Amino acid sequence: MSNSQRTIVTDLDGTPIRTDMLLESLLALIKQNLLYVFMVPFWLI
Repeated sequence: MSNSQRTIVTDLDGTPIRTDMLLESLLALIKQNLLYVFMVPFWLI
């Protein structure tokens, strides 16, 4: 894949997005309360 090609990713409603929504949501949660950092590994089990 050359550098000029980009992958188009769509959200569930069909809108194009540029980033990973899981990562954005996780960062927003941690920004809300820093103690959630310790809960994330348990949620991933």
